[in-house]
Amino acid sequence: TNTSTNTNTSINTSININNTNNSSTNVNDIDYLNKAQIKLNEIDENIVLELCIRIEKSLENLKKEGINCFLNDIPEKVLLHHSCSQLLVDKNRNQKHNIQVASIIGHLDSMNLLKISNGNDFIDELHYIEFGAGKGSLSCYIEAAQRYEKMIKKNNDNDINTSNDNNINNSSHFWLIDRATHRNKHERKKDENRDNCFFHRIRIDIRDLNLSKVDGLINRKSKLVIVGKHLCGEAFDFTIRSLVNSNILQKSNLHQINNNNNNNNNNVNFGGIVVALCCHHRCSWKAYPNKQFMIVNGFTKSDFKLMCLISSWATCGLTKNSNDTKHFTKENYGFLCK
Repeated sequence: TNTSTNTNTSINTSININNTNNSSTNVNDIDYLNKAQIKLNEIDENIVLELCIRIEKSLENLKKEGINCFLNDIPEKVLLHHSCSQLLVDKNRNQKHNIQVASIIGHLDSMNLLKISNGNDFIDELHYIEFGAGKGSLSCYIEAAQRYEKMIKKNNDNDINTSNDNNINNSSHFWLIDRATHRNKHERKKDENRDNCFFHRIRIDIRDLNLSKVDGLINRKSKLVIVGKHLCGEAFDFTIRSLVNSNILQKSNLHQINNNNNNNNNNVNFGGIVVALCCHHRCSWKAYPNKQFMIVNGFTKSDFKLMCLISSWATCGLTKNSNDTKHFTKENYGFLCK
C-alpha cells in the first residue's frame, strides 16, 4: 500500500526536450551509463524518450495480463490512528512526515499488528524491526499507539466487568537497525508511561545484516513485524534480501505452533511488512532483487540505471508543459519509471 508522500529532490535531472545538446552522449554508445556518476542532461534525449516509450508499452502489456503496474491502478490509502492526534497538530515537525507516521501506524492497526490477537495463547511478544531507524521516532510512536490500544482495552474491560488481561501485559521489543550513530535518540527520552517495552539498537549496514544471528529476535512465542519510514533507494532492496537470506519467511509457520510442535523452536509468526519507500533515483542494479523481471521484459542494466534517474521527475516539482501530451510530460515519465 502506498503510504508515502512526495519528496522534493535537489539533484540535477533536467533535460531540454526541444533542443539537442551537442555534448550529450551518443545513442549508439552502449556503455553510456557505465560512469559512476551521470546526469540526465548528459544523455541523448532520444535514449531517454525511447526508454520511456518502451516502459509504457511494457506496463500496458502487463496490465493486459492482469498485472496492474501503473501507479494510478494502485489505490492510495492514507490511514490515521487515534494515538497520533497530537502529532498531526504538532507545528514543530514537518506535517508531511507526521501524516506519513500516522498512516503507517494506521495500516499496522488495520492489519492487527499493534496487538496480539485475542485468544492466541501461543504468542506473547511483539517484535518490531525498524529498518533505517535513524533516531527511532517511528518505533516510539508505534509504542505509544500500543499503549493507547491497551488503555482502550482496559477501560472497555472495566466497563463490562471482565478480568481478561490478554494483550495488556504482553511485551514489545523494538529492534532499531541503522548504520549511522545519532544523537538525541527518541527511545532514550524518559517516559514513565512505558511498560513492558524494550528497545534494542543494532548499528550495521542493512546489506550486511543477518537476522538469524540476532540473539533474542527469532523465537516461537513472538510475532515479527517489519516497519520503516525512510527506506531510501536500495535500502529497501537490501531489507528484502535480509529477510529472505535469514529464512524468516520460510520459517514462518503458525500452524505448527498451534499444533504445539515443540521441536520447531525456530518457527516464526511473521506478521507483515509496512514501510514507506523513497528516493528511487538511489536504487542500484546490484541491489535490486528481481533482475529476472527486468530481463524478461526486455530491460538491461543500463536501462535500469536510467530508469532510476528518470524516476526523480515524479517528485521534483516540475511544472507540466501545456504543449506536451498526457503521456509525454516529465512527471508522467517519472511515475512510469517508478
